[in-house]
Amino acid sequence: MAGRLPVFALLIACLLLLEGCATTRGVGRSRTVGIIALQGVDQLLALNVQGEFLAIRGPAAVLEQIDRLIDAMLDTVMTDGWSGVALDAVAAQAGMTTPDAYAVCADRGQLLDAYARRVDVMACADAQPGSDPTARYDELLDILMRRFEALQIHRDAVLRLVREVPADPKTLLQRLPQSQRSFAFLAAAAGYPGT
Repeated sequence: MAGRLPVFALLIACLLLLEGCATTRGVGRSRTVGIIALQGVDQLLALNVQGEFLAIRGPAAVLEQIDRLIDAMLDTVMTDGWSGVALDAVAAQAGMTTPDAYAVCADRGQLLDAYARRVDVMACADAQPGSDPTARYDELLDILMRRFEALQIHRDAVLRLVREVPADPKTLLQRLPQSQRSFAFLAAAAGYPGT
């Protein structure tokens, strides 16, 4: 039960924050409206203006669970394709129970979103926001190249996803908001204002 406390605390904090019952404060970027820190839990949530999470930084155990689920999803894509990805099977492959996996990612689409965020974070890790248009443009190109390099780590799985996800229109359409957040995150890391 102790291992589940951070996940449950995170879920409760999310609900409270979205319902306006928790206190937030600004964190500097124009698209980020607030953060919430849970006392006793090393968890930090960043929200954009639509109330969607931009980043989750917190207990190593939660981040490690997400990474295990992503890696298991990519392995499953390699062996069974996108149609073979089911949360219960991915959880088992990651050495987790289905309820624990569900607490972190509710469905296979959210696993795909989590993978996209991991790639974005890797690509922006060394970003130096530009102060003028030329510097921003150059930094954005550098970020995009680092993103391609990050995708190369799981190249075969990515290629299979690129081929198979478009055949699943529901999943494809549900990924559009993550794509928009991803591009905004990359542009902000390059220093573009208002992203």
